[in-house]
Amino acid sequence: MGIAELRKRLGLSQEELCRRLGISRPALSAIERGKEQPRVGLAIRLAGELGVGVEELFGAGALSEALGESTLGVYGEVGNQLILRELPNGYLGGSWLPPNASVGPRGSVERMGEPAVLVDGCDPILGFLSAHLGSRLGRSFYWWSMPNSASLDNLAAGRTHLALVHLPEGEVPQLPEGWPAAVPLAAWELCIAAKPGNPAGVHTVADLFSPAVRFAARVEGSGVRRLSDDWAAEHGARLDPGGFASHLEAASAVRFGEFDATLTMRGTAAALDLECTPVGVQRSWLAYTKASESDSRVADALDEIESRRMSRLLGVMPNYLGVA
Repeated sequence: MGIAELRKRLGLSQEELCRRLGISRPALSAIERGKEQPRVGLAIRLAGELGVGVEELFGAGALSEALGESTLGVYGEVGNQLILRELPNGYLGGSWLPPNASVGPRGSVERMGEPAVLVDGCDPILGFLSAHLGSRLGRSFYWWSMPNSASLDNLAAGRTHLALVHLPEGEVPQLPEGWPAAVPLAAWELCIAAKPGNPAGVHTVADLFSPAVRFAARVEGSGVRRLSDDWAAEHGARLDPGGFASHLEAASAVRFGEFDATLTMRGTAAALDLECTPVGVQRSWLAYTKASESDSRVADALDEIESRRMSRLLGVMPNYLGVA
């Protein structure tokens, strides 16, 4: 049975499955049509969402061929569930740690060292946070960059320990019943980022949605995309499906001329030497479940995040506005 048929049998739209996987709709369409072969990590997540094995989905030997002799990855344990992931696709230099698992061609997992604490979200400060927690607590923390909705889906499904969510200033996370309150993390400026010299003349939110402006939108399910869709509707516009998976990808598309402007973090715009026009403040929280909280490693991490030491560190981070 094909991917599209399995998806429809489960009552999932392409948009919903893309949101859960943190990929664009064109990317999923290409996979469903057999035009693209997903990387191992995405193949495993896709099979999990559809409730089948990887080899059932992509054919006998598919996992073995994709993995070759062996691939390095990261494993964590959430509750009693083993979570295996490919190497992180988003991290800052200081956050990197050696992988702690090796996956053989038949999908067997060789665990090396203790399981990692997994942290999901789109804010690059999670790279710094993972490195700091690893140093302070002597544990392995790994960050994966993904949209807010995918992070929270992973948390709800027991596939991660901590998930970031960010919202405009004045809003607070509306978490599912039974979840503990999220821990405040940091605040940062959201800005319109344009190429040096701003050749397209994008200075206001209204300018972003002019037919003459190529706007690099974030992927559906991200906090910035939700805000972008609301602003587009206010200005009589509608964004195309799909988008960029991270702040850095969207800003890079502007920096190298594929698009005229995007909405992103001031820090990301500054790193790529883009012109930045502030349009608001976003505040970030780290959400966790009772299952995560019962893990002593996560409980220790939450204590450190709420400490005065962390408050001082976040208060001096470049391009951040202090704690949320």
